[in-house]
Amino acid sequence: MTDKQREIASYVSRNQVLASYLWQGRTYPPRAWLAQTDRQLPPLEQFRRELLEDAEFQALKLGSWLATTDGQLIAEAVGMVISPAYGIAYDLAVNGLTLAAEDQAKAGRETAGMIALGSILVGFIAIGAGRAG
Repeated sequence: MTDKQREIASYVSRNQVLASYLWQGRTYPPRAWLAQTDRQLPPLEQFRRELLEDAEFQALKLGSWLATTDGQLIAEAVGMVISPAYGIAYDLAVNGLTLAAEDQAKAGRETAGMIALGSILVGFIAIGAGRAG
């Protein structure tokens, strides 16, 4: 298990939406099928947006302007705290984290592009000011 997997598993274990589905140190899966009748999980898009708004998720840095954390690594980390047998909750966690990481990476690339463009413009302005003076 990598440090990144530990961080992801720890984050998922504290997520209130997924709390009913956690292993919680047991050797058998929780009875989440009972909880499913009482509580509906949010749609994937809503869960993804909630992740993106969460400062703790942002701190995980699953997506950067250079790369996105591997989906397999995310799936393995989620599997440490939510049994894949609970397909709906497991899939929501894996897909939500993966999509949010991709969104985070896209935002990082856009920011990096704007910084690069700004640097180029400042350089041109400095060159122009040097020639004018």
